[in-house]
Amino acid sequence: MPIRSLLPAVTFAVLVAGCAATTTKPRTDADPVAERARAAQPACAASTVAAQPRYAAEPYDSGLPAAGQWRDRFDVADMNGDGIADIVHGPARKSRGTPAIFLGDGAGHFSLWKDAHFPALPYDYGAIVAADFNRDGRADVALAAHLRGFATLVADGGGQFAPWGEGLALYAPTQTVDTPIFTSRNLAAVDWNGDGATDLVALNEGPSRFVAGTLREAFAIWLNRNGGWERVRPENALDTYGDALAIGDIDGDGRPDALIGTQVPGMRMTLLMNDGRAYRPAELRSVPLSATVSAVALHDFDGDGRAEPVDASLAVAGGRWCASLQHVAIPARGGERYTVLSGDASRDPFVAIAVGDVAGSGRGGDVVAVRASGGAFVFRRERDRFVRDVDIAPPERYAHCHAFDAKLVPVRGGARLVVSYAGDDDGSGGPQCAGGGGFAAWTLAPKDAP
Repeated sequence: MPIRSLLPAVTFAVLVAGCAATTTKPRTDADPVAERARAAQPACAASTVAAQPRYAAEPYDSGLPAAGQWRDRFDVADMNGDGIADIVHGPARKSRGTPAIFLGDGAGHFSLWKDAHFPALPYDYGAIVAADFNRDGRADVALAAHLRGFATLVADGGGQFAPWGEGLALYAPTQTVDTPIFTSRNLAAVDWNGDGATDLVALNEGPSRFVAGTLREAFAIWLNRNGGWERVRPENALDTYGDALAIGDIDGDGRPDALIGTQVPGMRMTLLMNDGRAYRPAELRSVPLSATVSAVALHDFDGDGRAEPVDASLAVAGGRWCASLQHVAIPARGGERYTVLSGDASRDPFVAIAVGDVAGSGRGGDVVAVRASGGAFVFRRERDRFVRDVDIAPPERYAHCHAFDAKLVPVRGGARLVVSYAGDDDGSGGPQCAGGGGFAAWTLAPKDAP
């Protein structure tokens, strides 16, 4: 049985036409430096999205863990073939555990799949994605472990997982590595070269004082070659690092492209265009000039076959920090048209964006953006525009935690918002992240719903 996607074709997104927007057009007669400044969004631009709250958010006990450092990225998929959305997560940080699968009941409640068994490997926290890698119709998983590498595990349908595919490896901290390794905390499963097999792509998590000889390339592509993983590289590899990644067809040529975040201030080469083999980097010109990019999204909101970027940035301007969230339309004729969904003087960036049908309206395209401090902000899609809806405060027990990921999990009649949190004891003696973190979940429904 083919695996059915339980999330929208593109998980992360945001939108908007119909709101006040700024347009930048390519010019050939302008000074390059001045042109870059003109095209960029101001670091502290104010939102142009109206506030019209109609939804109510109610926290509830989802059955997911309320303790543990659950980071960085999790996935939603039907892991046991019952047609219901489940949650799959890598091991919690400092747990020395294995991946975890939480089976859903279709109503937003989850329980640990106790019969799931994973091989003994040097796992660590990072990111996990579910996809059918060996084409047997079952949901397999791929993991990116912090500073340790990658692994793919194929499922037998009964909860048993086994290593699969040569060309990837997880390295234990005690192992000596002869050649530099590429490590990540964000990866995606996608048919990059259009041959029908699911490939892997990942974003470089950056340098570490604990690991020598890490690679500087921003983006890695492994093609699925019938049981082996073939690494392909571009002619001119991009050099940056980050922890935000989204996949979609940006230019409408039928091939998946990538949008990445970056922790390097002012590095705006965040578009990785599929060239049929690897990628060609391109600049997202509307990103503020001095910004880092902390969250990204791609989604085709207007149905024209072109995925539209959404990026969250953090920058300094006029001696103050500013955090913003913007939607960018890139027409076929060129240029960029950006709309500021959220902008304020803050050092609290957005770190995750989820899109789906929040309240079962059938329209789809509702957006939830989550800040590092754990607050979530709902943007409701109405026709060709977005309005700002309900703001959601983090649960009190996670008030001193850091949010890492968010998903709108489809359930009967709508979706449930699930957010993961984690935090360390900073040694200050002050308030700390209770239990090291955990999950929180909310129902989202119109205020006048029975």
